[in-house]
Amino acid sequence: MSLDERPDSPASRVLLFSQRNIYEVEVWRSAIREFEEIVGEIDSVDVLAPQPLKWFKQRKRIALRVGRDSRIVLNPGVPRAKLDRRYDLFAAVCEKPSLKVLSNFDYVFSSLSQSVEPINGVIRGRCFYMPFGVDTVLFFPFARPVKRLIDVLSIGRRSEREHQALLKMARDGEIFYIYDTLRDLHTHDLQEHRFLLASMAKRSRYFVVHPGKLDRADERGHQKEMGSRFFEGAAAGTIMIGERSGNEQFEKEASWPDAVIDLPRQSGGIEDVIREMDGQPDRHAHMRSTNVIQSLLRHDWVYRWEAVLRMAGLEPMPQLLKRKETLRRLARMVQDKPLASEG
Repeated sequence: MSLDERPDSPASRVLLFSQRNIYEVEVWRSAIREFEEIVGEIDSVDVLAPQPLKWFKQRKRIALRVGRDSRIVLNPGVPRAKLDRRYDLFAAVCEKPSLKVLSNFDYVFSSLSQSVEPINGVIRGRCFYMPFGVDTVLFFPFARPVKRLIDVLSIGRRSEREHQALLKMARDGEIFYIYDTLRDLHTHDLQEHRFLLASMAKRSRYFVVHPGKLDRADERGHQKEMGSRFFEGAAAGTIMIGERSGNEQFEKEASWPDAVIDLPRQSGGIEDVIREMDGQPDRHAHMRSTNVIQSLLRHDWVYRWEAVLRMAGLEPMPQLLKRKETLRRLARMVQDKPLASEG
């Protein structure tokens, strides 16, 4: 709940700073909002989500320009908040924070595994790798029988070569292919967008995945990171096709066989891979079930927050333990009744 909506009792132990009212409602932020909502469900949390002051957009442009050229940190118009009590834990979900800001925290968690060491070299606290997660209950494809009517789903950045091959298959009537057609990333509501993504993923046979910032070598440099698509596709029980992230952490987080059908983006041949896989229904069923089970037991947001609590020396709340038991129950359900090859 927000600070303004906080009742008189009982006192929350966590204060969560959110930028949800500061940044524009762009679709890729839906995973961050999902994480914040899950934390609010499994812990005792007050949310601090300030509304920006007048002229915020104009002041933000100036602050970003100054920050790029110097170590000066300007407040573009985020109001100061005065707290009337202490909390056991202050957590902030930050986007593009300055190193000066990061140095004010005891612990920093980054979803970019290859950025951890450089960050540790310049901040006062300690930085650790924490992979993305997913609401595996929302993406769970087995609660009600659903037909996988979408043959291939591609969301976000993509290999143009693969896209054109899939587009040809679609135009030839061979597959039903859903892909992005808009450049503008804004949405009306992040939670509604997340629900739509989960609904489509659960109804898709194949899910195209690639390392983060696939088409922006100018931003990622030589880094190859594991983006959110890997977690979403696995949780929805899809067969993921694309380029594995190719770093040490990816092999740890997606360590089970056939997690991703590896197809480096310059190799081509995605159409041949799909045709070959279509002839192996038993393998389909095993891959789908394994992806869902591994996601439920390893990659729900509950495990990410549990790691934060462990680092802070706090015990998990009963609602967190209840969610973990729900995830184990769902995993047993899939083990006892594997997903059918068509989903």
